[in-house]
Amino acid sequence: MNPFYNAGIAAYSAAVRLAAVRSPKAASMTGTKAICAPHEFDGRRLEALLRRFGEGAILYSELKKGAVPSADVRYIIVDCFGLLSSLYRYGDAALIGGGFGVGIHNLNEAAVYGIPVVFGPNHSKFKEAGDLIECCGGMCMHDAGEGRAILTRLYDDPAMRRACGAKAGKYIKDNIGATDLIYEEIS
Repeated sequence: MNPFYNAGIAAYSAAVRLAAVRSPKAASMTGTKAICAPHEFDGRRLEALLRRFGEGAILYSELKKGAVPSADVRYIIVDCFGLLSSLYRYGDAALIGGGFGVGIHNLNEAAVYGIPVVFGPNHSKFKEAGDLIECCGGMCMHDAGEGRAILTRLYDDPAMRRACGAKAGKYIKDNIGATDLIYEEIS
């Protein structure tokens, strides 16, 4: 089975970083696809992403209007709000936006689907990031080279990818109800 890498990107800079992270093995990863969901999707940013990904990219809105993607399309760029959290279900791994600035985006939205999450190094203020790393359901990338290595390893080793994903999903399941516990504690 070829994985469908779901790259949940929530910042334009992270979306450009995804282009840099694409594995040099991408040509041999037949069938591998990515969903790129930029935080801001004005015309200028969308055009930049389409140029960056080239002929292999299509906008989600074009698909919704009935466009039939060519066999070369490997990147779907989401150009509307409200879809990202439900799109993770189609992925085998998630490259989460943020982590190279002040914070990271929601890891739990992807981990709940039992897929490994990959994110940047500025995550110390986010308990779930450290917990996911500790349980092997999440992985931190410090630069594009490390991101390439992580995604390639996940692609090349389906058993490891499934095991990491299962640990991410278990982490979420084990922590359901945390809001109620916090509310009880502060009441």
